Amino acid sequence: MDKSKLQSIANDQVGRVKKHAGREEVRGNEQGTKQSLIGPLLSALGWDLSDPSQCVAEHRAKVGGARSKYPLDWALKIDGKTAILVEAKAAGKPLAAYSQQLAGYWTDVNEARFAILTNGEQWQFFTDEEQPNRMDEMPFATWDATKEESHDAPELLNMLQRIGFDLANVRGYAEKKRRDERTLKVLSAALSEPCDELVKVVIRGAFKPTRDGRPLGNLTTQIVDEWRPQVHLALETWANERAVAVLRRPASMVPPAAHAEQPKVNTTDAELRAFAIIASSLGSQYPVAHQDGATYFKVHVQGKPTQAIARIFADRNKPLIHLPLAEDVVRLHAGGRELTTTPGWTGMPLQSVEELSGLRALLVLAYENAIA
Repeated sequence: MDKSKLQSIANDQVGRVKKHAGREEVRGNEQGTKQSLIGPLLSALGWDLSDPSQCVAEHRAKVGGARSKYPLDWALKIDGKTAILVEAKAAGKPLAAYSQQLAGYWTDVNEARFAILTNGEQWQFFTDEEQPNRMDEMPFATWDATKEESHDAPELLNMLQRIGFDLANVRGYAEKKRRDERTLKVLSAALSEPCDELVKVVIRGAFKPTRDGRPLGNLTTQIVDEWRPQVHLALETWANERAVAVLRRPASMVPPAAHAEQPKVNTTDAELRAFAIIASSLGSQYPVAHQDGATYFKVHVQGKPTQAIARIFADRNKPLIHLPLAEDVVRLHAGGRELTTTPGWTGMPLQSVEELSGLRALLVLAYENAIA
């Protein structure tokens, strides 16, 4: 199918979710969700769910000569071999808690290298890009069908088509996504602690070809250490300027209503820097926006200001982030930090807002919790 047809199918799914996801026959009902939200999309992408040569429902893999105890919702087949695993959950169920269950099926059905976890509203895409034959812990892409627009939807649905299914295309897309994430991670690390190689590149670029008329010579450890803070500051200044320039452009990322509601609030550079780090860490699969207030700076699901994923207190000696997660969940990622709790929120102190780049797992959980 061409892109316009795939976009039409995506739009149909968005409409289907709006129409059915909130119904009592579907919300919290896995069978109702499969029938009303998941099955129709798979059918639109060319899968005949009634044909056992294409789709095996309640699939039980053979493990050690016996069938596995727990069934997979659907095993989608190409030429007699399982190509895609699909695990379904009821509409409204947060998906983060079920990726390990899907990973277990992945191990049992050892010929598949592509898996979907979905509640009909959110669709998570998994492969084994990190380690062959072992499903990645995090999805390489996510599609949220509760949103009106998604630029990635046609490309993601293209990977799910029966006709022309190409595992190499799936793996190539996943590899690119992971490469982008790793690149951002390296750049984030460079902001907080530039490595020796980067500092040397900056020194040589700043004083090319000579310094004060004399050759630079060897860049000793002492010289590199002397320059590191200056390079750090230059990188941070550049990143802040870029983030502020992007965030202050008219764009859907910053809803006009967010500023209209509290026009007298002064959004600081530290808050904008915190948002830029969070948005970069989450990536395009988890789009976010922000709304400033008199007490704290809120980061929320893009287009849905009431679905908060974090409250940031950036302008203090030690910044603080509040997450709408249980204390025991946050503690797993807190690195020994002393946590605080308020009704519905867990607070975590930070040395600087740059530490937000290391909290992606928590931010994803908070995002999943917000859209549940």
